Amino acid sequence: MAIRLFLVEFGKSGFLGRFGWEGPTVLQRDQTVVIESERGVELGVVRCELELPPQASGTVRPILRSATEADHALSQSLQHQASQLLAEFEQHVERAGLPVACLDSESLLDDQTVVLHLLPWADCDLSPSLESLCANGSRRILVEDHRRLPAERLTEPETKGCGKPGCGSASSGGCSSCGSSSGGGCSTGGCSRGSVAGSDELTEYFRSLRDQLDAQTETISASPPGRLPLN
Repeated sequence: MAIRLFLVEFGKSGFLGRFGWEGPTVLQRDQTVVIESERGVELGVVRCELELPPQASGTVRPILRSATEADHALSQSLQHQASQLLAEFEQHVERAGLPVACLDSESLLDDQTVVLHLLPWADCDLSPSLESLCANGSRRILVEDHRRLPAERLTEPETKGCGKPGCGSASSGGCSSCGSSSGGGCSTGGCSRGSVAGSDELTEYFRSLRDQLDAQTETISASPPGRLPLN
């Protein structure tokens, strides 16, 4: 059966990805499906069908099935557990005095993977707090750092005190999702070991963006009616 390509939205951050479907049924816009993303098995929502490039048939991730009532019930139950885990993590962060805002959490359908949505605003090491979560069960914890661009946001931070299978710990240090194993943290700088921009650096960055937008607005306003400046 020929593979069909769909654009699917998934995750609380609203990720968009291309996924292949080989089932006999026709998928509709806004239909909930079960996908195998880079994060794991989770729910997603079909946005539209795409034209499939001939060379892409073996490279796209799969749509596993249409979501059932059981999938939705499991997702809600696991989300409750993920919310409790986030509250526990937030307590560890507050006790340690770490400069991190705990935004949200979500759980995948494997009953093992939990995604924590965090916003750090200064250098910090989250490993001890993450290790304490792993010690309570076999969990795989992923971190979405909302200070970064979406493509660099998701990491699997280093933990070393758990030792349970599937908890997301890396025995030799580094971030298993980015290929760094030297103990110095994520090679993209996105995990809890990476360098975190300070508040002054972020302020200067956004001030620069504002200046660029203001300059562009003034240029457009000064152009003759019906004509825009060419870059």
